[in-house]
Amino acid sequence: MPLSPLLANLVLSRFDHAIERRKIPMVRYADDLLLFFGSREEAQRGQQFVEGQLARAGLKLSQAKTTLHGPEKHVLFLGLEIAFLGTPSKYVARVSPKQILRIQDRLETEYAYSNIVKSSNIKTLSDAVVALSRSVAAYLGAYHQADNYVRLLSDLERTMKKVQSNLYTDIFGAKVIGTLDDAKKRFLSIENVSAPEPLHDLGW
Repeated sequence: MPLSPLLANLVLSRFDHAIERRKIPMVRYADDLLLFFGSREEAQRGQQFVEGQLARAGLKLSQAKTTLHGPEKHVLFLGLEIAFLGTPSKYVARVSPKQILRIQDRLETEYAYSNIVKSSNIKTLSDAVVALSRSVAAYLGAYHQADNYVRLLSDLERTMKKVQSNLYTDIFGAKVIGTLDDAKKRFLSIENVSAPEPLHDLGW
């Protein structure tokens, strides 16, 4: 819910002040925390301090999600991957490959013909295409500062074409779609596109 981050700020305001007084660098969004320390020992002591401060608010760290990472490890945070580039102090924030796959799967599932016909908001094929475009635009807006934005844009463009192609296939049949030439596929925005090379060699 949109109110969740605001409510989290109210509940965790004393916690935030305690972290600031300790001068611990932290990024927090709602109940997701990312804290930075100079060594593993500092991080372990810091985790004990964090646990104590959260306990005052009746909260505790998730044992499943709480991890310690060295400076050369990639860190996942809010769907972004803070990736180490091989030299000290050289990091980028990118959309992780797993997150891109999750987004693609979500779009393909949500806009499958069998699902959209059940929607009260989508009455026509035109409605479905507009809704799909808005969903893709929302993801691109959320990740517009990611280092691999160009790659994300390309992947989601291809996903849009795949979703639209699946819709047309479900409506008209695979045989009809299979007879279309390239010009007609381009007109329907379902032609194949190749993904550009990633901007950095980060294990894509």
